[in-house]
Amino acid sequence: MLKNSSFLEMLVWNFAIIGFWHLVCFIACQKLPESTFDPARSRYLPKSWERGGRWYRDTLKINLWKDKLPQHIGKGDFSKRHLKDDSIEYLDRFILETCRG
Repeated sequence: MLKNSSFLEMLVWNFAIIGFWHLVCFIACQKLPESTFDPARSRYLPKSWERGGRWYRDTLKINLWKDKLPQHIGKGDFSKRHLKDDSIEYLDRFILETCRG
């Protein structure tokens, strides 16, 4: 099917497949129970190669573009852009939503 397709057709198919995959992942993350996003699990812990966040700042230059990305305000209208409270419950929720993202 794609073997004889033009570059433009393949590009459109790639965008469609990638968009569909992102939609599936998004829906799956919204449906998973909160226990899945335990911040103590190894997948959420800092890695040595991250060098305390310096890798993101130095290599990806994340500070230049991270605020330009759209943010999905998830369950309960929780925004991760700004901390609104300093209570333990709020900070626990912030950590959970950060793991979900």
